[in-house]
Amino acid sequence: MIVREEKGVRDEAGVCLEQCKTFVPLLIDGVDTEQEIAKLSNSLRKGVDLEVVYSDKNMFAVLVFSDPPESSWILFAIYRPYRRAKRKVFWEMLGNMVNSFSGPWAVIRDLNCIKRSDEKCGGRVVSECSVNCLKDFMSNTGAIDLGFNGPSFTWSNRREGLANIKERLDQCLCDQEWQSIFPKAGVRHLCNANSDHNPILLDTHLEPENPLRPFRFEAMWTKAEESRLVIKHTWQVQVVGSHGFKLVKKLAVTCRDLKYWNKNLFGNTREKIKCL
Repeated sequence: MIVREEKGVRDEAGVCLEQCKTFVPLLIDGVDTEQEIAKLSNSLRKGVDLEVVYSDKNMFAVLVFSDPPESSWILFAIYRPYRRAKRKVFWEMLGNMVNSFSGPWAVIRDLNCIKRSDEKCGGRVVSECSVNCLKDFMSNTGAIDLGFNGPSFTWSNRREGLANIKERLDQCLCDQEWQSIFPKAGVRHLCNANSDHNPILLDTHLEPENPLRPFRFEAMWTKAEESRLVIKHTWQVQVVGSHGFKLVKKLAVTCRDLKYWNKNLFGNTREKIKCL
């Protein structure tokens, strides 16, 4: 599922839409709820059905019938009211709807608020009252933040310098039952240069990003004179800074050059072992 604004012709979200093979509805800001639901339905892939159970100007809720087929769940796509006077009422209503549903659920889209100070960069200091509504909702419903991969923030006022403000306004929350059905689910923050909001992708089968492999020194390298030359050369690199900084920097350069030497000159030892 991708959440984005209808601005720009081809962004990272558009590429993901073309590549995805499973359930990928498209949610658009700035249009009527009925139009959003129509676009959501038209973007469904084979094997996914929806049943609209509620809609107003700030959200719509749909029952989702997909994989696994016996486990329907409810999706709340929201755009929280901007006015402070209506925020508490909105979150209380959403909390009552969530708690009245006996099955798994997920909430996604522009929450228009944050829950911690580290979800904002720049501007005024985050006040306690500005995050209480979302924190109370999560506490009362047992909501889980699915987290994210990618850039830390999804919204920016697009100003320069000290005037720039960034926040993680677009999020996905779910309950424990939903997470147990989709244990591999995750959220990716995508990029869109044509909007103040970046799209977010909810993938129920998110492939983990390749972690950095830790460096391992192979004992057999010591039998090759070239390895000694690699270490001697990298240790002679000039580094400016404290003794501790110089040590860390030279170790990093040595590890990098040894990996390059092993892969391109000495021959990848692990691959050779597999072939034996």
